[in-house]
Amino acid sequence: MAIDPSLLTKDLKFLEKEEIITRSLSNESRAYHVDLTDKGKKIAEQLGNEMEEWWISFFHAHPEINQAQFTEQLKLVYEAFNANE
Repeated sequence: MAIDPSLLTKDLKFLEKEEIITRSLSNESRAYHVDLTDKGKKIAEQLGNEMEEWWISFFHAHPEINQAQFTEQLKLVYEAFNANE
């Protein structure tokens, strides 16, 4: 999956302005080291909790879907995407 550098730069600048991340120059000339701030970590935790709640609700609403099989299939899709990088 390709990432457009100009869009990434724009997104990183926004996240930095909102104090969600910090950026610092790395040892490489055009690379940055990106870290989550405390605010960013809190947001990431909240998003993780919301995603977990969403999946719980999804499987309750769709008992016909086997959660273990579904999870295994998603892992295979994830691995296939990563194998092409």
